[in-house]
Amino acid sequence: MSVTTRATSISAKLARKAATVQKLPDPGERRADSDPADPVTRLDLEALFNKQRDCFIADVAILIQQSTESLKQSVETLGQQMMSFNTRLTKTEVVVGENFEKITAMEATVATLNSQAALLDLAKKRAAFNPVKNSLYLKGVKFQLLHPARLQVWLRNESFHFDSPQKAQDFYNQCIASTD
Repeated sequence: MSVTTRATSISAKLARKAATVQKLPDPGERRADSDPADPVTRLDLEALFNKQRDCFIADVAILIQQSTESLKQSVETLGQQMMSFNTRLTKTEVVVGENFEKITAMEATVATLNSQAALLDLAKKRAAFNPVKNSLYLKGVKFQLLHPARLQVWLRNESFHFDSPQKAQDFYNQCIASTD
């Protein structure tokens, strides 16, 4: 018998009995118009209500149990999905971590190469002043190579600064070489 049918049949019996009774007699007292073959007392109704309540409690317990089973399955499925996501996340973090180390090493290599290229470029700029420096040295003119790549020349108690070797060479050609 299903849960709904049992509760309905008890409810129907209870409703039929309650409809036949106008006024409930006191326990042990009989009404004058009642049928002696079908006496309904307050105790009978209490017993029927208790039986109906017990059936209702059993029905609700069954429904709760059925609901919790489906909830348990849902929670279990969700737990499996979470484990799958965590596994994928861990694998992704491992891959990213490995690549991060490689990227960090590459960045360090690039930084080293860039600094070496900058030093080489600076050395080329400073070396570009060598012909002018040699000419100034041969003429006995005081000069100094300044950082990063500038030439300072003292001539007749005056100081001259040159940022490019071409300007220094032009100065040498106009002011020093032409005075010979």
